[in-house]
Amino acid sequence: MIDKPYGENSLSEKTQTQIKRVLFHLLSGKSITPLDALRLYGSFRLGAIIFLLRGQGYIIRTDRNEKKGEARYAIYTMIQATITPTKELL
Repeated sequence: MIDKPYGENSLSEKTQTQIKRVLFHLLSGKSITPLDALRLYGSFRLGAIIFLLRGQGYIIRTDRNEKKGEARYAIYTMIQATITPTKELL
């Protein structure tokens, strides 16, 4: 379960589910972008989810797509996965 750093009622069940799904995605070795998070998990706030996961001790690298003529966006990748993802995370 994801700890709630801002109080017991600060994260909705939907938000907790999105966090768990993003965590599972990263632990499975895949990178994720904000557009991926929106399309796959309905999350508009991937940066906030990454912030919370980092607060839990996960090491997540941020790369930026800054190709000329393209939109700039972050690409997140788990650096150090300490557990093997399972369906129980969902």
